[in-house]
Amino acid sequence: MSEPLQKDIPIGIIGAGGLGKEVLCCCGDILGWDHVKAGMKFLVEDAYYKKVEVFGVEVLRLEIATSDYASYIMAIGDAKARERLRSVFPKKTKFSQIIHPSVSMTPYTHLGPGSIVLGNVLLSCDVRIGAFAVINPGTTISHDTKIGDYFSASPGVNISGNCTIGNRVFMGTNSCTRNGVSIGDDIIVGMGAVVVKDINEPGTYIGNPAVRVK
Repeated sequence: MSEPLQKDIPIGIIGAGGLGKEVLCCCGDILGWDHVKAGMKFLVEDAYYKKVEVFGVEVLRLEIATSDYASYIMAIGDAKARERLRSVFPKKTKFSQIIHPSVSMTPYTHLGPGSIVLGNVLLSCDVRIGAFAVINPGTTISHDTKIGDYFSASPGVNISGNCTIGNRVFMGTNSCTRNGVSIGDDIIVGMGAVVVKDINEPGTYIGNPAVRVK
């Protein structure tokens, strides 16, 4: 289940690393910092726990299926880790969508549950993005593009129109695609890579044009 970010409900941000900090700042822009500091906590797995605060917000150990929070935000950069953590929560768990006020979307843009869209992103018409995407600042996704679950776009990614992108795809900073290409599941597109033809074999692709290196 997913819902827009709301004031006056306790929210747990899962992950207190770089993405967690960006999400917290995004929430501050949406709700105001007084609410963020009063109503939010960072939640981390035991392996990452340190008794600290991040920007004045307490970091606590994550307890799966806790009832202390009305909603969660999945602020984990690694797609497989996001998928793993989602699988251990009950299906009825609510995850908030995070969309920065500067994001440009049309009424015909579909964003899946639990997704995070940071500043200055453009999501054009008939773009469909699956669950738990993380889209970093400055990314552009053009018309009629379809993207699966657990997608990750680094800053400055440019995806042309009519593209089809699978599940757990990671696109590095300033990478881009030609119009109409298909990218399969579990593919990493490296920093600055240019995808000019369909790539469907899982692996890492770099260069211009992008070629598989492992």
